[in-house]
Amino acid sequence: MPIVGLDHVQLAMPPGGEDLARRFYVGVLGLEEIPKPEPLAGRGGAWFRRGAVELHLGVEADFRPARKAHPALRVDGLPALIAHCVDAGHPVERAVPLAGRERVHVADPFGNRIELIEWSNAGAATLGTIKGTLVWMRKIIVYIATSADGYIARPDGNVDWLNRPQTAGDYGMRSFYRSIDTILWGRKTYELALSFQKQGIPGAEFDPKVNNYVFSRHPPQTRPAVVEFVAEPIPSFVKRLRAAQGKNIWMMGGAGLIASFLDAGEVDEFIIHMIPIFIGAGIPLIEPQHRSVPLTLQSSRRYSDGVVRLHYAVVKPRSKRTARTH
Repeated sequence: MPIVGLDHVQLAMPPGGEDLARRFYVGVLGLEEIPKPEPLAGRGGAWFRRGAVELHLGVEADFRPARKAHPALRVDGLPALIAHCVDAGHPVERAVPLAGRERVHVADPFGNRIELIEWSNAGAATLGTIKGTLVWMRKIIVYIATSADGYIARPDGNVDWLNRPQTAGDYGMRSFYRSIDTILWGRKTYELALSFQKQGIPGAEFDPKVNNYVFSRHPPQTRPAVVEFVAEPIPSFVKRLRAAQGKNIWMMGGAGLIASFLDAGEVDEFIIHMIPIFIGAGIPLIEPQHRSVPLTLQSSRRYSDGVVRLHYAVVKPRSKRTARTH
């Protein structure tokens, strides 16, 4: 084929707007300015680049902003870029969402439409509005592994059955972890993590780069500096947590805490990795109680080693049930 790729995207700007262009495209969007070739340097305008993407702004005497035709720039970290645009005085409007993508529009200093687009990972947050303001809606997601017979651990909390060769990679864990900034722990799960740390098991440490909340009516006298204990009712805590700016929230469990949040109507999604093994008895995914909570399948994936990932959204009832104690 004669066409092998896209070299650059061309936009127009009015005469004398180079400094405004630099403040927006470099200062706000994070592109770098590149020199124009000598034959074109005297015409004014400015060229910008980020990776393989080049955006050229050329001077047009009878300038009119492009409000329909526009470039769409793929980004990594759309919430932070939205906040940066707004802080710099460039309002952001949500575009019609597409499957697996969040899209917003922002105008450059000359009125040209720029689309910012991020492909969503499983469990990614979604955009919404609160009182007319564009915000990133934080989700509470149970991201967990279960045995084929529905247990998350043996009766004593042992998860030795998870120690298996990961020939199919990390099952999307690194991608999911980039989408969260908060982890919710039940007291028993917290204590299990402490015991793993004492045994020197890699990866058992509490990550200081995220917020770690442990739910317990009776907080211990001593605790790690990176952990905060919570004793308040779930609805009031979650209301404050969702209102704060941030990424999604990982519900670590265990079964009792998942049940408490689910019965309070405060679990948004389940991402369950079913491991191809029966363990016969153990701790269930959700603490048993009569309930009927419908789910909508968002996606499923079968890995080469037999692990199956099921991604469900919780269908919320019209009115929340009273929260169970935890």
